[in-house]
Amino acid sequence: MKEYLAVVHGHLEQKEQLLQYPKLDMTFEQLKQALVDLESQQRRDQIRKQRKGNTFAGFAPPFQIYQKWKGNRKRKYRKDCGDDEDTAAMCFEVEQRLLKAIDEKLSNEDRDTIRNTPWPDLKANHRSLIELFREASNEYNSEVKARMMTSKKKQEEANNDGKKTIEFSKLPRLFRLNGTSDDTFFIHAGLAQRKDSFAMRIQEGNASDNAKDYQLAVTKCTVLERTRWKGDRGQATDDDALKISRVKLELLTGRRHQLRCHMLVAGSPIVGDVTYSKEEHLSSVVCPRMCLHAHRLVLPDCSVDVTAPDPFDELLATPGTGS
Repeated sequence: MKEYLAVVHGHLEQKEQLLQYPKLDMTFEQLKQALVDLESQQRRDQIRKQRKGNTFAGFAPPFQIYQKWKGNRKRKYRKDCGDDEDTAAMCFEVEQRLLKAIDEKLSNEDRDTIRNTPWPDLKANHRSLIELFREASNEYNSEVKARMMTSKKKQEEANNDGKKTIEFSKLPRLFRLNGTSDDTFFIHAGLAQRKDSFAMRIQEGNASDNAKDYQLAVTKCTVLERTRWKGDRGQATDDDALKISRVKLELLTGRRHQLRCHMLVAGSPIVGDVTYSKEEHLSSVVCPRMCLHAHRLVLPDCSVDVTAPDPFDELLATPGTGS
């Protein structure tokens, strides 16, 4: 878990306004677990996409069916079809049925030809025999994949029994959760890398719009204080321009520029952020650095919990109230 401290422009909504944000029927822990599960699923999907063609764990090309018919391939069914015993047994059953079907279609002369002919020569000179193995491969892969998908769906349903189901595409941009403080809210806006720009692209409207171009991004924000800027005033001519808030931010997803973009979405860009701040922000409050600070790192598995001091006290009119 990483926590950041930031000083942002303006006074973020008072408690009364924050309480008007839609409150979702879930806890913070349920949201975090759902995000972890989604990221894991996306990584698995990405690995599958990187595989050649439409292959999958257990995929058998025609050459493999040919080898198994000849009896040259060791039957490592658990390796081919995963570690699940039922799945391995299913692969074996489908394979044996198809190999028997091939054998029934072959004459004694065909069997001798296949046994004595290497695969490259078989492909070049015996197209009709190759077609038998190709058809068997297609049928095998189609049936095994369908059974695996059915089994996977049942397993997911069993694993998700009692879990909170979250439709991330329907999350509001700003929302609250059960069990969090009145000064805590969450920011949801997808982000996408722009090839021709340093700045990220922030998703507008419903998260389902252009979903393929954007990555899901969620941030937890807790308002620590609402105060005034004590540093360089720049061209500020009124007190409203000097209003700032100190916030604690927690990344629930890890996107490039996520905290900077999400504070802009919340209406309060980070002080000193020249990429995502408006001109009036940059001219009213002048700071030599971006006021975003890595404050705390927690690694439960390693029993690590380290905190860095808050560096922003000297810039605020009411120092010492942050964590």
